[in-house]
Amino acid sequence: MATGVEELLEMLFNMIDDAKSMPLTSDKCIIERDKALDLLDEIREQFPMELSEARKLVAARAEYIASAKREGERCLACSVVCETCADVCPNRANVAVKLPDGRAQILHVDRLCNECGNCAAFCPYDSAPYREKFTLFHDRAGFGESAENQGFLPLGGEKVLVRLGGQAEEIDLGAPNVLPPDIETLILTVLGRLRYLL
Repeated sequence: MATGVEELLEMLFNMIDDAKSMPLTSDKCIIERDKALDLLDEIREQFPMELSEARKLVAARAEYIASAKREGERCLACSVVCETCADVCPNRANVAVKLPDGRAQILHVDRLCNECGNCAAFCPYDSAPYREKFTLFHDRAGFGESAENQGFLPLGGEKVLVRLGGQAEEIDLGAPNVLPPDIETLILTVLGRLRYLL
């Protein structure tokens, strides 16, 4: 018994394709009506389930893209980067990254942070950079432990594991992707010019 809509459609196609032509015509055929109707009923029953799954995937992807854009706007559109968190961190876990367009952005380096809270205590904008700034992760364990942090884990080559809006996705920076341009620029800058942080 067929399990998916594609298999059922293939069975129906084969039934029609294998059907005998009616005498004196080439565009009409004889098929078993009940079998064809049974196949169509099965297809009709399975379509809502498969469409529902497809809609869920599309909605999840749309939410991932929307959260990525929100993160980019929240964190990278800020015109004020005071760098206080970089100055007060005893472990140098917050780094001011100079982007190619001249702007600076704070990058949190997870493996250097002991969560002392200095950056949060001294932040003039009521922020907690060790939790809220885009984070560079050193390994999958750190990526998993700091599940609230937006950030990325280099996977080798141009591949990175990125978490935005609570959702993680493997991204190939060498191919078209869904990352906001500012986030992609920050990641590429770190991978290209700040490899010592890796």
